[in-house]
Amino acid sequence: MEQIIEFKCQKCGKCCRKTLQTIKLPNGKIITTGPQIQLTEVPLFEVQALAPQLAGGKKRRILTYQIATDGCPHLKGNDCSIYEKRPLVCRAYPVQDCLVPDARCTFVESHALFVGNDRFTFTSPIDFKGCMDAHRDIYGVYRSLKWFKPPFWIFDLKTKTWHYLSISDMEKVVEMNT
Repeated sequence: MEQIIEFKCQKCGKCCRKTLQTIKLPNGKIITTGPQIQLTEVPLFEVQALAPQLAGGKKRRILTYQIATDGCPHLKGNDCSIYEKRPLVCRAYPVQDCLVPDARCTFVESHALFVGNDRFTFTSPIDFKGCMDAHRDIYGVYRSLKWFKPPFWIFDLKTKTWHYLSISDMEKVVEMNT
């Protein structure tokens, strides 16, 4: 019988460095975003470390924030200074967008056989339960956006500009990023 290996952070810090990513919007524009921070998590950060991420309505009510730096301000060496109360996006790690584990993660790397550039299989089944629970919570936040009236807006960290998203665009961005 195969043993299921529970995910354990190796404290390599790779997940907390180079955190900005580019995403392609349905209209073809490419924007830069950071890790998503829920409204309840904003007090964990200094004001200058965050920027808005998603907004809804004509008045652009902020729905989520994002870390605005290419690296988490709470990373001290390879340790998280707020590990016990870290944001949902961090609790979900190494499981990322499209529910694929991040190949940069030392734990994932040490338990995976890589095929090509992106595809891999695990040498033993891995329990990502805690990570998947956090992803369900993140998806719940996205699903709650349906209660807000359009338009929706997404903020580009690189250009410091808002980009309009229709309802169908918003659904596509949610699909691409969960």
